[in-house]
Amino acid sequence: MFACGDTSGAVHITGTPAALTSAELTELPTATLTYEGHTYTGVRLRDVLAHAGVATDQPMTAVDADNHGELLTPATLQRDDAILAYAVDDALLRADEGPLRLVVAGAPDLSLKRLVRLTVGGEAAAAAGTAAR
Repeated sequence: MFACGDTSGAVHITGTPAALTSAELTELPTATLTYEGHTYTGVRLRDVLAHAGVATDQPMTAVDADNHGELLTPATLQRDDAILAYAVDDALLRADEGPLRLVVAGAPDLSLKRLVRLTVGGEAAAAAGTAAR
């Protein structure tokens, strides 16, 4: 099992009552992809959102431990190459990269280390402070 997002081991999805625990994430289908010469293992972002009952037809912001946000469009949320990674090269992510990382292999500018929160809908633009991608 892995810890995600914060010390409680949960991925918090603001704008909804959802917080997925590490146990819930490990029950979802596993996805792997290659990014910057490494193999990342995790869960597709769209699968996480579906499990939490969150629609992917509105923007969302991924926020890291330093409170930096990346605004994600609905098209990005549906991508096959957008995962919440918990491992790289068959080992858990190091502390400076995880415990959870957003990896979008086809759009490296959207990849985000040390993910702590996903913000949904109307709150997303205010949380990000960046242009939608």
